[in-house]
Amino acid sequence: MSGIFTEGIFSFQGPLLEFVGDFWHMITSEKSSVIVMLCNFNEGKHEKCCFYLPKEKREVGNFGEFKVTVKEFKPDPFDSIKHTVLDVKWDDKAAVINHLANFNWPDHTAPLNAAPTIGMFKLSRSLSKGAPITVHCSAGIGRSATFVALVEQIPNTIITIVSDPQYVDILQQLITHHRRYEKKPVLQWWM
Repeated sequence: MSGIFTEGIFSFQGPLLEFVGDFWHMITSEKSSVIVMLCNFNEGKHEKCCFYLPKEKREVGNFGEFKVTVKEFKPDPFDSIKHTVLDVKWDDKAAVINHLANFNWPDHTAPLNAAPTIGMFKLSRSLSKGAPITVHCSAGIGRSATFVALVEQIPNTIITIVSDPQYVDILQQLITHHRRYEKKPVLQWWM
């Protein structure tokens, strides 16, 4: 998939505990304003991604030089999508990061319902205001690559059309097709 960086999209595996500081360094140094998480922290008995943000509003996550706090839990914008606004501080700097999480997209499959994925796609673009978007799932090559394919290959006009519930099945078929036939890893970074 060409142009993965030209549109300001970074695709990663979910950060491991020992690399969370590096993850936040990448987010802040690349001025990414939106993180799209396409896995759960644990799926079944397997850890898919470590906690790289606080669970509660009063908690402070200390990850190397980065202090991460929850500024706000937004109302769920779509079924199965969580939106959290984070304050990130390091050195004498600060950033506000929007964290969008889809905890209900099963590994190795297309999403069960494409409508929340469409909404998450549109919301991530809107919130980024042209800044890079960081996308991750557990390995960074399945669900993330599918999401990046949506961003890279489907024009906004098509997204607008398929947002209509009667056309959601079209997007479901596109996602399923991509997952079935795009077997080679798009990008996977081992931090």
